[in-house]
Amino acid sequence: MSVDSDGLRRALGPLVELVALTPVADQRELVSRIEHVVAAAVAVLGVDAVGLTLLDESDRPRVAAASDEQAALVELEQLACAEGPGIDAAATGITVRMDDLRNGGRYPALAERLASGPVGALVSAPVLVDRVVVGHLTASMREPHRWSDAQARAAAAYADVVGLALRVNAHAGRAGRQRERLQQQLDLAPSEEETS
Repeated sequence: MSVDSDGLRRALGPLVELVALTPVADQRELVSRIEHVVAAAVAVLGVDAVGLTLLDESDRPRVAAASDEQAALVELEQLACAEGPGIDAAATGITVRMDDLRNGGRYPALAERLASGPVGALVSAPVLVDRVVVGHLTASMREPHRWSDAQARAAAAYADVVGLALRVNAHAGRAGRQRERLQQQLDLAPSEEETS
């Protein structure tokens, strides 16, 4: 299975616009946009499931979105046993592939925890905001699968879209708070009539 580079560019274009170019008014809208990106990633990447884990306000990893129960399970189990491509991608800042989870390899505890489920291969890419890792995106296949360089780059591109959305939203939030503080200062400043 290969990734169509032109198809990926065409698919990511609208997703970048949807997620990142317009800051969201509240967290629910941001979560909705990220869920849309994760759901769309399944078709564009040609995988069976996609999950996203992000750091919460206390810097603890939490499952932020999942395309289905399989993806949610993969994310939860990586967090529970503190191993897996997602954990390594977040720790190293690089994309990590696991072609055959069933043989255990680098992640024996994760392989054991997922042995009864339909998960054969994983690829995880770090999500970065301002060059700081804030989570990971993990794509999975039901059967063992040799991930191509193009597929790894595509997963990383999706993680970058999520990071961009988070960055734009964070900057918009700071700008809004600055505007509010300036308005408060203006409201407290004496008017010309009061000073004369």
